[in-house]
Amino acid sequence: PIQAMALVKKYFGPMPSIKVTPFANPPVPPFRTTEQRTKVDDVNAKTEALLIGWRIPESRHKDHYALELAAKILADGESSILYESLVRKRPLARDVSAYTYDHRGPDAFVITVELNQNSRMAEVEQLLDRHLRQLEAQGPSEAVLSRAKQRVKSSFVFGLQSNQARATSLG
Repeated sequence: PIQAMALVKKYFGPMPSIKVTPFANPPVPPFRTTEQRTKVDDVNAKTEALLIGWRIPESRHKDHYALELAAKILADGESSILYESLVRKRPLARDVSAYTYDHRGPDAFVITVELNQNSRMAEVEQLLDRHLRQLEAQGPSEAVLSRAKQRVKSSFVFGLQSNQARATSLG
């Protein structure tokens, strides 16, 4: 340790301090009410998929935390609302996911659904819309909300198992 500190002082001691300018969030892109695009890939994609996204507040905004919990409630695990409805009860999809990108500036809330071979996109969109409206109107039950909060906590803790993950989180 004594030798290491001597080297640190030798190489970094004479460096002058500088004033660091805080990071400024990038400007928010213009809002689009509705935009729909279709991409056909007959070579790599054997079934259809649905990707829906909404612009949301930056990652440290209070509403962002609520949307992260909504993503957990909607599509995290086999007991989630969308997995239960679209994958288990009615085999319309192979997989569902919901997430935020956790950007420092403007962010996005995304839902993806990988449809099964014979599923109809219109039926999946209708069910998805119904579940979103129901969650908006009624909110989650206390048990569902508690389970989602616990999943956030456990994901954080299990995410710190490796030195690399801890270093990334500290950074």
